[in-house]
Amino acid sequence: MKRVRAIHSTGAASVWPQALPFVERAMAHDNGRVSGDDLLDKIQARDMQLWLGEDDGDLQMVAITQVCDWPQMKVARFVVLAGEDFDGWWTFARPTFDRWAAREGCAQYEVRGRLAWLRKLKDWTFDCVVMRAEVAHG
Repeated sequence: MKRVRAIHSTGAASVWPQALPFVERAMAHDNGRVSGDDLLDKIQARDMQLWLGEDDGDLQMVAITQVCDWPQMKVARFVVLAGEDFDGWWTFARPTFDRWAAREGCAQYEVRGRLAWLRKLKDWTFDCVVMRAEVAHG
């Protein structure tokens, strides 16, 4: 049976070894901004939230969220969203995330990722392009 559950900050360390491979796979595309340890620290400090998607106890999806409290609105940001059979899991998990985001007072979701996300999140709006360059230290 499928289920999506939020992991309390105090229990994050006990499930982290199972979640970390999913997190590392997602963070491989983040250009070294944060490590798995950094994310666990943020989860334990209650600055981010850890979610697990399981099917009969088998871990298949990991999400890490963050509520961004901007001056004009709150936004629920997916920092990590990784798993097997994404389309099936997203359809199943979306109502859980919607209830959580509404309780948090969020008006929107956002995710920063590769362009492939446009094919997966079909009902989302493409908003901007993020470009980067290394700072010259010389």
